[in-house]
Amino acid sequence: MRLFALIIAAALFLTLSACDGYKNRLLNVYDTVVEAFGEVPITPDILLIGKRDSEDSYTGIYSADCDRKTGRDVVFGGTSVEPRVIYITAMTACKNGYAAITVENGGSKRVLSPDGSGVIEAEVTASGSFYITVFYEGFSGTVVLKSSDRE
Repeated sequence: MRLFALIIAAALFLTLSACDGYKNRLLNVYDTVVEAFGEVPITPDILLIGKRDSEDSYTGIYSADCDRKTGRDVVFGGTSVEPRVIYITAMTACKNGYAAITVENGGSKRVLSPDGSGVIEAEVTASGSFYITVFYEGFSGTVVLKSSDRE
């Protein structure tokens, strides 16, 4: 029965995709729904450990001055069917504890490692589900992060 439903759905999609107007409308609705669901996990401003000044859900500046903080801030991100190149720069200064900046992109997760002076630079093509998160564990110090479109 599932195979039959799958065949009908595929046939319907192929029929609709033959008509350019329907295909574009269908893709626009799909993209809107995907983007709306993608913004749910971003930490609301009132619950952030730090402060965020965002241009949109993918770009902006985040900063935190912490004294023994533990938790996480999902700072930027979302979900979209259109790829977007994001340039990330950050600076961490740790007095005590631990802070990590991660990028989730599609199904993969990557920890951004600072150089010897605490600077992070990364360029990522955001595709599908994309989030930049700062994790804190008993952290005292500062974190400054900028996410911008690559020009």
